[in-house]
Amino acid sequence: MRFFLLGLMVLLAAGCSPVTPAPSPTTTPASPPQSLPLAYPTALRPLLGALEICAQRQPGAALVTREIPAADVEDSSGLLFSLGAPAWESPFAAALAEEERVVILHPQNPVDALDAEAITALYQGSIRSWAELGGPEQEVVVWTYPQGDEARRLFDRVFLADQEVSGMARLAADPQAMVEEVSQDRWAVGYIPRAWLTDEVKIPELPGDLRSELRQPVLALFPARPEGELRTLLHCMQSGAGQTVIRELYTGGPSEPTSHP
Repeated sequence: MRFFLLGLMVLLAAGCSPVTPAPSPTTTPASPPQSLPLAYPTALRPLLGALEICAQRQPGAALVTREIPAADVEDSSGLLFSLGAPAWESPFAAALAEEERVVILHPQNPVDALDAEAITALYQGSIRSWAELGGPEQEVVVWTYPQGDEARRLFDRVFLADQEVSGMARLAADPQAMVEEVSQDRWAVGYIPRAWLTDEVKIPELPGDLRSELRQPVLALFPARPEGELRTLLHCMQSGAGQTVIRELYTGGPSEPTSHP
Protein backbone atom coordinates (compact mmCIF):
# COMPACT_ATOMS: atom_id res chain seq x y z
CA MET A 1 0.00 0.00 0.00
CA ARG A 2 2.84 2.36 0.81
CA PHE A 3 4.39 1.72 -2.61
CA PHE A 4 1.05 2.40 -4.33
CA LEU A 5 0.65 5.80 -2.59
CA LEU A 6 4.23 6.75 -3.44
CA GLY A 7 3.67 5.94 -7.12
CA LEU A 8 0.40 7.88 -7.14
CA MET A 9 2.16 10.93 -5.66
CA VAL A 10 4.82 10.75 -8.40
CA LEU A 11 2.14 10.61 -11.09
CA LEU A 12 0.25 13.54 -9.59
CA ALA A 13 3.45 15.57 -9.33
CA ALA A 14 4.24 14.82 -12.95
CA GLY A 15 0.74 15.89 -13.97
CA CYS A 16 1.10 19.25 -12.22
CA SER A 17 4.48 20.08 -13.75
CA PRO A 18 4.42 22.94 -16.27
CA VAL A 19 4.36 21.77 -19.89
CA THR A 20 7.23 23.02 -22.01
CA PRO A 21 5.78 24.49 -25.24
CA ALA A 22 6.92 23.03 -28.52
CA PRO A 23 9.47 25.22 -30.26
CA SER A 24 7.89 27.56 -32.82
CA PRO A 25 9.01 27.31 -36.44
CA THR A 26 12.07 29.40 -37.18
CA THR A 27 11.10 32.64 -38.98
CA THR A 28 13.44 34.07 -41.60
CA PRO A 29 14.32 37.67 -40.75
CA ALA A 30 13.23 40.22 -43.34
CA SER A 31 15.93 41.13 -45.84
CA PRO A 32 17.23 44.69 -45.58
CA PRO A 33 16.13 47.02 -48.40
CA GLN A 34 18.31 46.95 -51.50
CA SER A 35 20.33 50.15 -51.78
CA LEU A 36 19.80 51.87 -55.14
CA PRO A 37 22.32 54.70 -55.64
CA LEU A 38 21.34 57.26 -58.24
CA ALA A 39 22.60 60.65 -59.34
CA TYR A 40 21.06 63.58 -61.18
CA PRO A 41 22.25 67.00 -62.41
CA THR A 42 20.80 70.12 -60.81
CA ALA A 43 18.52 70.84 -63.78
CA LEU A 44 16.64 67.58 -63.06
CA ARG A 45 16.08 68.19 -59.35
CA PRO A 46 12.26 68.31 -59.89
CA LEU A 47 12.43 64.55 -60.62
CA LEU A 48 12.86 63.95 -56.89
CA GLY A 49 9.10 64.27 -56.42
CA ALA A 50 8.48 61.34 -58.76
CA LEU A 51 11.26 59.33 -57.13
CA GLU A 52 9.74 59.82 -53.69
CA ILE A 53 6.38 58.55 -54.95
CA CYS A 54 8.03 55.45 -56.43
CA ALA A 55 10.11 54.84 -53.29
CA GLN A 56 6.93 54.73 -51.20
CA ARG A 57 5.76 51.84 -53.38
CA GLN A 58 9.05 49.91 -53.10
CA PRO A 59 9.65 48.82 -49.50
CA GLY A 60 12.36 46.48 -50.78
CA ALA A 61 14.46 49.36 -52.09
CA ALA A 62 16.29 52.25 -50.44
CA LEU A 63 16.96 55.09 -52.87
CA VAL A 64 20.22 56.94 -52.24
CA THR A 65 20.08 60.18 -54.24
CA ARG A 66 22.97 62.50 -55.04
CA GLU A 67 22.92 65.82 -56.91
CA ILE A 68 26.04 66.28 -59.01
CA PRO A 69 27.50 69.09 -61.13
CA ALA A 70 27.18 68.68 -64.88
CA ALA A 71 30.97 68.29 -65.13
CA ASP A 72 30.84 65.15 -62.95
CA VAL A 73 28.06 63.36 -64.83
CA GLU A 74 30.39 61.10 -66.82
CA ASP A 75 32.18 60.01 -63.64
CA SER A 76 28.98 58.92 -61.91
CA SER A 77 28.41 55.21 -61.27
CA GLY A 78 25.05 53.50 -60.85
CA LEU A 79 21.74 54.84 -62.09
CA LEU A 80 22.01 58.33 -63.59
CA PHE A 81 19.35 60.74 -64.81
CA SER A 82 20.43 62.80 -67.81
CA LEU A 83 19.05 65.86 -69.58
CA GLY A 84 19.54 65.01 -73.24
CA ALA A 85 21.65 62.22 -74.71
CA PRO A 86 24.98 61.75 -72.90
CA ALA A 87 28.31 62.28 -74.62
CA TRP A 88 29.22 58.65 -73.93
CA GLU A 89 27.46 55.38 -74.80
CA SER A 90 25.27 54.08 -71.99
CA PRO A 91 24.66 50.30 -71.70
CA PHE A 92 20.92 50.89 -71.22
CA ALA A 93 18.84 54.08 -71.51
CA ALA A 94 15.13 54.70 -70.95
CA ALA A 95 13.15 57.84 -71.84
CA LEU A 96 11.03 59.33 -69.05
CA ALA A 97 9.85 62.65 -70.47
CA GLU A 98 10.53 65.44 -72.94
CA GLU A 99 11.82 68.63 -71.35
CA GLU A 100 11.52 72.08 -72.93
CA ARG A 101 13.59 75.18 -72.26
CA VAL A 102 11.30 78.16 -71.80
CA VAL A 103 12.20 81.83 -71.89
CA ILE A 104 10.91 83.67 -68.83
CA LEU A 105 10.04 87.32 -68.21
CA HIS A 106 8.66 89.29 -65.29
CA PRO A 107 4.82 89.09 -65.31
CA GLN A 108 4.59 92.89 -65.68
CA ASN A 109 6.83 93.02 -68.75
CA PRO A 110 4.46 94.00 -71.60
CA VAL A 111 6.36 91.95 -74.21
CA ASP A 112 4.30 88.81 -74.84
CA ALA A 113 6.04 87.20 -77.83
CA LEU A 114 9.60 86.63 -79.02
CA ASP A 115 11.16 84.91 -82.01
CA ALA A 116 14.56 83.32 -82.54
CA GLU A 117 16.11 86.48 -83.98
CA ALA A 118 15.00 88.57 -81.01
CA ILE A 119 16.29 86.07 -78.44
CA THR A 120 19.63 85.81 -80.25
CA ALA A 121 19.93 89.61 -80.33
CA LEU A 122 19.06 89.85 -76.62
CA TYR A 123 21.73 87.33 -75.65
CA GLN A 124 24.37 88.72 -78.00
CA GLY A 125 23.77 92.20 -76.62
CA SER A 126 22.70 93.84 -79.89
CA ILE A 127 19.24 94.56 -78.40
CA ARG A 128 19.67 96.46 -75.16
CA SER A 129 16.29 98.15 -74.73
CA TRP A 130 12.83 96.63 -74.55
CA ALA A 131 11.66 99.50 -76.80
CA GLU A 132 13.24 97.62 -79.74
CA LEU A 133 10.77 94.80 -79.10
CA GLY A 134 7.65 96.90 -78.61
CA GLY A 135 8.13 97.51 -74.91
CA PRO A 136 9.09 100.61 -72.95
CA GLU A 137 12.42 102.40 -73.06
CA GLN A 138 13.99 100.20 -70.38
CA GLU A 139 17.38 98.50 -70.41
CA VAL A 140 17.32 94.72 -70.84
CA VAL A 141 18.90 92.65 -68.04
CA VAL A 142 20.07 89.31 -69.47
CA TRP A 143 20.50 86.22 -67.30
CA THR A 144 22.17 82.93 -68.23
CA TYR A 145 24.05 80.09 -66.46
CA PRO A 146 27.77 79.35 -65.99
CA GLN A 147 29.58 77.91 -69.00
CA GLY A 148 29.01 74.15 -69.32
CA ASP A 149 25.84 74.09 -67.20
CA GLU A 150 23.39 71.44 -68.42
CA ALA A 151 20.56 74.00 -68.53
CA ARG A 152 22.62 76.25 -70.81
CA ARG A 153 24.09 73.92 -73.45
CA LEU A 154 21.01 73.49 -75.63
CA PHE A 155 20.04 77.18 -75.35
CA ASP A 156 23.48 78.30 -76.53
CA ARG A 157 23.42 75.81 -79.39
CA VAL A 158 20.02 77.01 -80.66
CA PHE A 159 20.49 80.76 -80.29
CA LEU A 160 24.21 81.52 -80.26
CA ALA A 161 25.84 78.75 -82.31
CA ASP A 162 29.53 79.67 -82.18
CA GLN A 163 28.91 83.18 -80.89
CA GLU A 164 29.63 84.35 -77.36
CA VAL A 165 26.92 85.47 -74.98
CA SER A 166 26.88 89.18 -74.18
CA GLY A 167 29.52 90.28 -71.71
CA MET A 168 26.73 92.11 -69.88
CA ALA A 169 24.92 88.84 -69.12
CA ARG A 170 24.59 87.91 -65.45
CA LEU A 171 24.99 84.37 -64.15
CA ALA A 172 22.37 82.45 -62.15
CA ALA A 173 23.65 79.48 -60.16
CA ASP A 174 20.70 77.24 -61.08
CA PRO A 175 17.11 77.42 -62.41
CA GLN A 176 15.71 78.24 -58.97
CA ALA A 177 18.04 81.24 -58.74
CA MET A 178 17.05 82.22 -62.30
CA VAL A 179 13.36 82.30 -61.37
CA GLU A 180 14.12 84.36 -58.28
CA GLU A 181 16.17 86.93 -60.22
CA VAL A 182 13.68 87.38 -63.07
CA SER A 183 10.69 87.53 -60.70
CA GLN A 184 12.34 90.42 -58.86
CA ASP A 185 13.37 92.48 -61.92
CA ARG A 186 10.68 93.74 -64.28
CA TRP A 187 13.15 94.12 -67.16
CA ALA A 188 15.06 90.86 -66.84
CA VAL A 189 15.02 87.92 -69.27
CA GLY A 190 16.15 84.37 -68.55
CA TYR A 191 15.36 80.75 -69.36
CA ILE A 192 14.71 77.55 -67.40
CA PRO A 193 13.69 73.92 -67.88
CA ARG A 194 9.87 73.91 -67.87
CA ALA A 195 9.70 71.73 -64.74
CA TRP A 196 11.00 74.73 -62.73
CA LEU A 197 8.25 77.07 -63.89
CA THR A 198 6.23 78.97 -61.26
CA ASP A 199 3.60 81.70 -61.40
CA GLU A 200 6.26 84.21 -60.32
CA VAL A 201 7.34 84.57 -63.96
CA LYS A 202 5.65 84.42 -67.37
CA ILE A 203 6.51 82.71 -70.67
CA PRO A 204 6.44 84.79 -73.87
CA GLU A 205 4.96 83.06 -76.90
CA LEU A 206 7.53 81.42 -79.18
CA PRO A 207 7.07 79.98 -82.70
CA GLY A 208 6.14 76.31 -82.69
CA ASP A 209 9.19 75.19 -84.66
CA LEU A 210 11.45 77.02 -82.22
CA ARG A 211 9.82 75.31 -79.26
CA SER A 212 10.58 71.97 -80.91
CA GLU A 213 14.28 72.87 -81.10
CA LEU A 214 14.27 73.65 -77.39
CA ARG A 215 13.15 70.16 -76.32
CA GLN A 216 15.32 67.35 -75.00
CA PRO A 217 14.60 63.89 -73.63
CA VAL A 218 14.93 63.20 -69.92
CA LEU A 219 16.73 59.86 -69.72
CA ALA A 220 17.42 57.24 -67.07
CA LEU A 221 20.83 55.68 -67.77
CA PHE A 222 21.55 52.27 -66.24
CA PRO A 223 24.92 50.52 -65.86
CA ALA A 224 23.26 47.35 -67.20
CA ARG A 225 19.80 46.15 -68.22
CA PRO A 226 17.67 46.82 -65.11
CA GLU A 227 16.45 43.84 -63.11
CA GLY A 228 14.73 43.39 -59.74
CA GLU A 229 14.20 46.62 -57.81
CA LEU A 230 15.76 48.71 -60.58
CA ARG A 231 13.27 47.28 -63.07
CA THR A 232 10.40 48.06 -60.69
CA LEU A 233 11.67 51.62 -60.30
CA LEU A 234 11.88 52.09 -64.07
CA HIS A 235 8.33 50.81 -64.50
CA CYS A 236 7.07 53.29 -61.89
CA MET A 237 8.92 56.18 -63.55
CA GLN A 238 7.79 55.30 -67.07
CA SER A 239 4.21 54.15 -66.68
CA GLY A 240 3.26 54.12 -63.00
CA ALA A 241 2.63 56.71 -60.31
CA GLY A 242 6.01 58.33 -60.96
CA GLN A 243 5.09 59.00 -64.58
CA THR A 244 1.93 60.80 -63.46
CA VAL A 245 4.08 63.26 -61.51
CA ILE A 246 6.56 63.58 -64.38
CA ARG A 247 3.84 64.44 -66.88
CA GLU A 248 2.67 67.25 -64.62
CA LEU A 249 6.18 68.71 -64.65
CA TYR A 250 7.19 68.34 -68.28
CA THR A 251 5.67 68.85 -71.69
CA GLY A 252 5.05 65.13 -72.04
CA GLY A 253 6.78 61.79 -71.92
CA PRO A 254 6.80 58.78 -74.21
CA SER A 255 3.33 57.49 -75.01
CA GLU A 256 4.69 54.00 -74.50
CA PRO A 257 7.66 52.99 -72.32
CA THR A 258 10.74 53.56 -74.48
CA SER A 259 14.12 52.02 -73.86
CA HIS A 260 17.10 50.77 -75.77
CA PRO A 261 20.16 48.73 -74.89
